[in-house]
Amino acid sequence: MAQTLGNVAVGAIVKLNENGSPVEYLVVNQGLPSILYDGSCDGTWLLRKDIIETRVWFSDNINELEDSDIQKWLNDTMLNKYDANLRSAIKQVKIPYRFDGGLGGTNFYGDKGLLCKIFLLSDEEVGLDTAYNPDFPENGSKLNYFERGTSPSAYQKRIANLNGTPYVWCLRSPVTSEKIAVWAIATSGGFQRRDAELLAGVRPAFGAGRWEHFNCTTGTCFYLCARRSNGWK
Repeated sequence: MAQTLGNVAVGAIVKLNENGSPVEYLVVNQGLPSILYDGSCDGTWLLRKDIIETRVWFSDNINELEDSDIQKWLNDTMLNKYDANLRSAIKQVKIPYRFDGGLGGTNFYGDKGLLCKIFLLSDEEVGLDTAYNPDFPENGSKLNYFERGTSPSAYQKRIANLNGTPYVWCLRSPVTSEKIAVWAIATSGGFQRRDAELLAGVRPAFGAGRWEHFNCTTGTCFYLCARRSNGWK
């Protein structure tokens, strides 16, 4: 049975092929998160449930996202891990980000956002902002799946595993008081500063059109259909 991706509940799991093998992704938002986002971000937001691997954010140890190693890897190597039919469903979006790094940088929103297909989540998107630390850049708005703040349940929503064990994973948000460190989610689900040149876990995220069709299997798991010239299977 096929259904549109836009009808899948936030928090449900979608199985997507990476290098031909199904991997679990969480539906973390439906629709445009807020007016801070360009219209290209209106869709179903998907986040890899587990960390795919560890990578450095930027080997030059600078917290400038637009030139970072991690963003280049996401839009090249990571994008090509997905099946061709999935790559065609992934939207090109403009996401809120801090241009020119932390210290002295500028927060860009709307049509000035970073053009990309695959991206890391931001501090705001996982429920963190300057109320919890003044050095958060406020890149966007909270996604439906996450909880704002530092409660145990908010922490739990942010925990991610690498090979079955909780591990630190990086956000796209730089620390605004310096030019080296970026924000990451700790093994507890809290937050920590981390130099851009250090290894951290990566959880790719992307948006897809809410009209895209999935094959329904059991429970909350869905598989993306293969596109045909006359529509979807």
